[in-house]
Amino acid sequence: MARGTGTSPSGRPGKGPSGLGSRGGGLPAQQTGGSGELIGREGESELLRDLLAAQRLITVAGPVGVGKSALARAALTGRPRQGTPRRALRVNLAAPSTARGDSGAAACVRAALHGGGTLEDAAAALTALSARRGRGAETLLVLDDADAVHRACQRLLPRLLERLPTLRILLTCRQPLGLGQEYVLRLAPLDWRPDPATGAPAPAVRLLLRAAPAARARRGGEEAAELAAEVCRYVGGLPLAIEQAAHQLLHMPLRTLAERLRHRQCWLTKPVAGTAGPAVPARHRSLRQAVGAVYDLCSRTERVVWSRAATFAGSFTEATAVFMCAGGGIEPHQVAPSLARLAALGVVEPLGDPGGATAPRLRMPPPLRDFGRERLAHAGEFDVAHERYLIHGRQLTAVTENLWSTGSQPHAVQLLREELENVQALLHQPPRGGEHVAGLVETVLNLWFHWAVHEAADEGREHLRRLLPQLPPDSPLTVRAQWLLAWLTARADPQGAGALLDEAWPAALLAGDDAGAGRVAYVQGLLALQHGDLGAAAQLLDEAADTIPAHSFGGPSAAAALAVLALLRAHTLHPAARTTARRVLTDPALRGDTWACWMARYALAVHDARRGREAAAHRRAERLLAVRGPSVVTARQTTALRRTLRDIERGRTPATLPPLIPVSHAAPQLPEVTTRTAAS
Repeated sequence: MARGTGTSPSGRPGKGPSGLGSRGGGLPAQQTGGSGELIGREGESELLRDLLAAQRLITVAGPVGVGKSALARAALTGRPRQGTPRRALRVNLAAPSTARGDSGAAACVRAALHGGGTLEDAAAALTALSARRGRGAETLLVLDDADAVHRACQRLLPRLLERLPTLRILLTCRQPLGLGQEYVLRLAPLDWRPDPATGAPAPAVRLLLRAAPAARARRGGEEAAELAAEVCRYVGGLPLAIEQAAHQLLHMPLRTLAERLRHRQCWLTKPVAGTAGPAVPARHRSLRQAVGAVYDLCSRTERVVWSRAATFAGSFTEATAVFMCAGGGIEPHQVAPSLARLAALGVVEPLGDPGGATAPRLRMPPPLRDFGRERLAHAGEFDVAHERYLIHGRQLTAVTENLWSTGSQPHAVQLLREELENVQALLHQPPRGGEHVAGLVETVLNLWFHWAVHEAADEGREHLRRLLPQLPPDSPLTVRAQWLLAWLTARADPQGAGALLDEAWPAALLAGDDAGAGRVAYVQGLLALQHGDLGAAAQLLDEAADTIPAHSFGGPSAAAALAVLALLRAHTLHPAARTTARRVLTDPALRGDTWACWMARYALAVHDARRGREAAAHRRAERLLAVRGPSVVTARQTTALRRTLRDIERGRTPATLPPLIPVSHAAPQLPEVTTRTAAS
């Protein structure tokens, strides 16, 4: 193991031997602030200067384009600490030419690491170099971009340090050597989110705005800052990519750049020579070329796993990676070691605590994901990977819906929260045929609780509007899609929602679909409640509770219908309000629905308050607000509960019900609906 590290477990720089702390970030050498320090790397620069005075073997590690070489140059050009070697020999292991000045020693070191020379020759050259500089003078050997000779460094550098007591080594590499005497300073990508305490621009945004030519990105105020943050997010906060993106502002406005980078990143390039500082290295002239240098270090198996795992738009687990990557010459047991190697190279990033109780999740930065997808298309595997991605999405959403319907609703919320980016990316893909349309519709329907309960109505409605007209009329999914679309559009277009329900009702009856008929009645009850027709709402909700079978999947349960009915009865001082709510909480067939139980307890609090039992109502409301963990209710419902609690505390009767229909932020255009008659 490495003896020290310059980052915390979250990837943020931590405290080194001098006790300095720093924040994550990084950028190319020429992008500096007014003080000459790298933007966003001020802490790391100071820490590295301290390490150069105290340690003999230091590795600056991090993913491609994070600014490892830039940080090494900045630390060497700044004011050195006492004890730091006065002279440095820099060997660029990625460059064919030798270093300027001490070319003989640099050539011997390069030859030894590449296998064309011996350790003795390198040691002799370094000894002679040290002697020319004065007796006892220390030499700092800087080995830049050592990934291609990683194993040679592991084998030779400890022996070189043992032979030369006055030698110190600074190494830049994507992965540490793993030596006992090694101190590792890990660099993380720049953060693009503003400081939550002060609102100050993030380091990534400051870098982009400073590097933008002719101040083009600096105009526009808050909107420009938001677009700049989007650009930095799309390139994963990598300083190399941020600087290349800034160069593109010569040719396009910031909004156009953000839109292009949202889909692809590897097209970014940079001119051969910068306006300041040294010429751009060949490997940094295009983002595709920089990422390709990492690709060249991988074995065939690792390359295949990389390209297939690039299908994921968000984070993923090892198990889902095995499902996506195995086959076609890749055995399942080969996926995990390949992911470990890719993580060491910075191709995938571990999220959270790798030693935690839950399975660790991995994420691929956007530029590396874009490169992997290019390789996947080049190999002719894109269609197969897309089909697997659809299967994975259907299975995943089926599991979340199953968890919700069987009483594990907090777990369903947590699982969907982790996989939401992958599901959203899947649903935004255009359908490729009848079976594909059915698969996408089923995926949307499995997430009914996300769209309706957690108020993602706009997104769910748009998916159903696009996909429902492509379903066959006799599809068993049609009724489910109609009542869900009606629920999602009820607030913005109640008339269109009613037309959808009028079509779904006879179809459910003719098909003998009790669950579908009951859910149509449930949404009709919510519509009546929205119109203020409390009598019709109570009748429809009661009908829904009686019609929806126990333990049925695919929509709100009978317990949910009873809980809404209890809320309505509590609000109207109905004598059966308490009995209805207690039935939800005590019936073994109903009490497993956490969402329904929350509403039933809310109903009891309202019932107690309206009956004059303020103390009991206050206790019930406080207990509901004290629930921790993944919430199964929305922020609007929690706000309504807080308002009810304030009314109780002030001695007022709660006057409003919690929101039961999701908010729609735009009036929808519903598909054409042909209402069937009772005879049909």
